[in-house]
Amino acid sequence: MSSDELPLAGIRVVDLTVVWAGPGGTTLLGDLGAEVIRPEGNNRTSRQVSAKVTRELIAATGYHGGTYPDKDPGDRPYDRTALFTWHARNKLAVCMNLETPDGREALLDLVRISDVFVENNSNGVLEKLGIAHDRLLEVNPRLIVVRLPPLGMSGSMSDYLGYGPNFNSLVGIAAMDGYEGEEPDSAGENYHMDEATPGGLAFAVLAALWTGRTPGAVG
Repeated sequence: MSSDELPLAGIRVVDLTVVWAGPGGTTLLGDLGAEVIRPEGNNRTSRQVSAKVTRELIAATGYHGGTYPDKDPGDRPYDRTALFTWHARNKLAVCMNLETPDGREALLDLVRISDVFVENNSNGVLEKLGIAHDRLLEVNPRLIVVRLPPLGMSGSMSDYLGYGPNFNSLVGIAAMDGYEGEEPDSAGENYHMDEATPGGLAFAVLAALWTGRTPGAVG
């Protein structure tokens, strides 16, 4: 099947996601034929691994070193790590610093000609940048907006920051993980929400596209 024949051919997705849960979901959209464009700032590392990682540092980090071929980060570790190459497939990248007026305007220009916007930053990040939900819909009223803050858009815990280890502690999964007679962390990292979220994200976007739910927010 050619890319033009895939289900989401002709759909453009702005991918402002980080780490695993969000990028994994937009990867699935790319697999289905969507044009996924990932804005990346020139003022911060957005690929989980610092450009300053060395072979010596990786060798001292145990099984994490296995995310690089031959445990060698090479000259461009941000392009070489297995996690990034997994969730970056079928995606395009564009450089824009959203902490500057020009960067924010460039993002809004992209939003104007897109169908879906996805982000999984902490609650309030978009508002601080001046590109909140209302602003996005003002620019593009037919836009499907998917937001995945760590603990919801409202409620007593909605302002909490979120990362894999935090949620393992919050739900008590570390007490159930590992091997008999070993410490809880002996099985390595197992961040359940990172593994479960991508499929749910992709399904939500597919449902919104199928029903023609625009404008609005999913998530």
